[in-house]
Amino acid sequence: MVYLGGLTYYYPFGKDIAYAGYQIDKLNAASQDFSAINNTLLAGLRHSFSDNLYLNAGARVRLRNLDVQTLADDTRYTGILNAQYLVNPWLTLQVGGDYTQIVTSAVERNTGVFNFGVNIIGGYNNSLSF
Repeated sequence: MVYLGGLTYYYPFGKDIAYAGYQIDKLNAASQDFSAINNTLLAGLRHSFSDNLYLNAGARVRLRNLDVQTLADDTRYTGILNAQYLVNPWLTLQVGGDYTQIVTSAVERNTGVFNFGVNIIGGYNNSLSF
């Protein structure tokens, strides 16, 4: 079971949108090893090259409080960069990646993870207008 709450503020300027927000979530897993409360701060920018081509850049800081006392809590720093092409109102192609650095007091658990991929996103997409 996941509980989720948060608030994000969008600031439009020209055809671009800047955003910043906070999110809290609680994951109740069957195994206590995976249960945690996460507090996330996020910020980013969506730049419009045309009506159907966008560049998204963002950053997140996630404070992860594990329910297990034997594992140290961690902080995750993430940078995100991707491009989106809106093929039509219900199909979006996305290419990009992110890098996450995990920092904890248990040095053997510190690591960096790079993720790159191509996503095909189906669903109705209505352009934001302010």
